[in-house]
Formats: sequence, C-alpha cells, structure tokens
Amino acid sequence: MKSREFLLNISACRIPHFNYLRKNFVLMQPVAEEKKLFNFEEYLAFEAKSEVRHEFDNGKLTPIAGGTLYHSIIANMIGAMLLNFLRSKNRDCHVANSDLKVYIPHTNLGVYPDVTVICEEPQFYLGSPAVITNPQLIVEVLSADTEAYDRTTKFENYCSIPSFREYVLVAQDRPFIEAFYLHDPETALWKINRASGLEASITLLSLGCELALKDVYRGGEVLSGATWLPKPTNPKIPSQFNTTLHSSPPSPLARPDEPAGSGRRARACPCRHSRGPSACLFG
Repeated sequence: MKSREFLLNISACRIPHFNYLRKNFVLMQPVAEEKKLFNFEEYLAFEAKSEVRHEFDNGKLTPIAGGTLYHSIIANMIGAMLLNFLRSKNRDCHVANSDLKVYIPHTNLGVYPDVTVICEEPQFYLGSPAVITNPQLIVEVLSADTEAYDRTTKFENYCSIPSFREYVLVAQDRPFIEAFYLHDPETALWKINRASGLEASITLLSLGCELALKDVYRGGEVLSGATWLPKPTNPKIPSQFNTTLHSSPPSPLARPDEPAGSGRRARACPCRHSRGPSACLFG
C-alpha cells in the first residue's frame, strides 16, 4: 500500500520521467524463474553428480522418492530368482536392479524400473552403459504414491518399446502379483496372469519362469512380522488364474481383489501403440 501511495504522489506532483520510473518499479518485482529443460546428455551429467535420482520426462527432471525396506527386499528377491532361473537354463539374459535406466525414445522418457531383464545384446543409449533401450521384461513393485502412474502412463510408455514383452506388477502390502504378456506383437494380443496368496505361483511367459509367491514375499514376511494370510474380500476370485487373450493390454486398473459391487469399472486399455489394434476385448 505504501508503494502505491508513493507512486500516486509522484504522479500528482508531475515529476518528469514518471512513466519511466513506474515502468522500472514494476520491472523490479520478483519474477518466477522458469525451470531449466535438459537434453538427455545434460541429464546424464547432472544425474551422475546428484545425490537424488530423477526421472527424465522430455527435458524435465522429476525427483524419485526412496522406497521402503519391504519394497527393496521384494524387488531384490525377484531379481535374484530371475537370475538364478536364467543361469540354470544357460540363457543369455541380463537381470538389472533399479540402478539401470531405461530410455524410451518414442516419448523421450528415462526411468528406473525396479527390475529389468534384457535377453538381447544390450543397446546402450548415447553409448552410456547406464542406459539401455531394449528391455524384454520389466518389474515394478507398487507403492501407494506410484501405483496409478505405474499402472497407466508408465505402462503405456513401456509399450512403445519394440523389445518389450512382459510387465510385472508386484504388491508390497499383500502377496499379489500381476503379469501382462504380449502374446502376439503383430496383433497386439496380450495375456494377463494373476496370482494371490502365499500358496500361489505365477509364470512369466516371456521367460518361461515360475515364481512362487511364498519365496517372493519371504523376506518381507519375516521382517514385518505379518502372517500374509489372505483375508479374501471376494470369495469368488480364486487364488490363481489365467484370463483369456485380449487385444491390447487389459487395463491394469481393473483389480480382481475388490469387493463385488464396489462401483469400480475397468478403464480403457492404457497401451496405445502401432503394433496392433487398440480395441480391448477385456470384459
């Protein structure tokens, strides 16, 4: 208010160059600084020195919050189980943890999956051994803050990668795993597999590997002191089942463990790419 009165008084006294003073007075007001947009080379250089990891989103950097102890244990357990299986079969595949970045050229996105499996010769982006572009299987351990993003936008981005064949979502609050397998890339035909409960197991079709949930959640069960005993919210849902085939991936938001009549409806398939029709037959 005082600044405004001062300007009005100057105007009333007809001091010369008043318009110049008023213009410069306004220009002296604080201006919000725009965030810098990085190219990917600058991002790699910045990330190498940063104490906090960031996702790269078309020039913008988004800090990544650290995961819980159970999140880390589950991700490491799955990575170890996949590595042991692939070695036992003499498969020429690599299993990486969340230190490895995956770059998605179609959307200019760089992310840190929890577990990444590469079964071809690794394709390094910009020659950096810290970034690959050809994952075959990706595992994400879900958390309350990132679940919606992992199930929708991130899944859609992963689908634009030609080598991508399977997406595995793992709950950390209960023994429950979902796997989305690209059965036919030409027609975008996906198969969904779900397993729930410690007695269940799930087959990752892109690798031919079966994971027992009691092994995946063993560390988390011991540390949390929880029994992980399933308390079924919908007794009609079996502990393990395979669905039929669907054109384009069924929406990961359609969760089978919700109470009947909850009002939640399956959303449209999030994966829209050029490798087949986008119409979803998921009922």
